Amino acid sequence: MTNKRHEYIYQFYGTIHSKTLTKPSPTSKYAGQEYYRLKIIQSDQTKKTIQVFKEKLANSTIWEAIQQRQYSKKPLIFFCRNVRGYYYLVNWEEIPQQEKEVNH
Repeated sequence: MTNKRHEYIYQFYGTIHSKTLTKPSPTSKYAGQEYYRLKIIQSDQTKKTIQVFKEKLANSTIWEAIQQRQYSKKPLIFFCRNVRGYYYLVNWEEIPQQEKEVNH
């Protein structure tokens, strides 16, 4: 049996370019829950938008790091799920120094 696309964890390598705090429409199942939209620039220079819902994060400190901009210019690995073509963040890791050197 094959897995559905929302069951996979997708990985993206890049840095956060900007963040926007957003509120879903009143008819959305997420109505009343604020979330962030992160625009990331991947290591191959393509841009991607990732949604961040506090309730869907594996590590609650990520929400605080986003609020306080503690991610600035740090290369990260973003672990995301895909629901209806939208990627939402589950977790992230800072790319270790030796991997940064290998990827450049």
